[in-house]
Amino acid sequence: LYNWAAAMDLTTHQTSNKPVMHPFRGICPSGWHLPSNEEWSQLFQTLGGHHIAGEAMRAPTQMWEPYYSVDCSKTGFDATPAGAYTENGYQYAGYQTYFWSADNFSRNQAWCCIIYDFKNECYNYLDYKCYGHSVRCVKN
Repeated sequence: LYNWAAAMDLTTHQTSNKPVMHPFRGICPSGWHLPSNEEWSQLFQTLGGHHIAGEAMRAPTQMWEPYYSVDCSKTGFDATPAGAYTENGYQYAGYQTYFWSADNFSRNQAWCCIIYDFKNECYNYLDYKCYGHSVRCVKN
């Protein structure tokens, strides 16, 4: 899990609310980039909309609570419920997963994608940059 500055491969003084030029490599390997908020939204739409796309993005694994036996691997996304690291420590493992977006919102917040266990929804979500979330790299 990475805070937003680490995911973006930025130093502390670079984490202001300046806009980010896309595609933005961040910590992804050469030829890959961190997805923008728009790229997350496009994925949701491709999978039928944010109200059902979460099901297609979850990996068919017993790590999710409760376990979903639906074979979601047809999308190739296969998200596992990594949880998040917040001011309360590590939490939500088995129940939710968060992926950083390369899009900045303010000095303290940036966009991420959240996938739930208990419903088929996924959303673009604002969260604090100091929190720890997963990273998903997209091939250029």
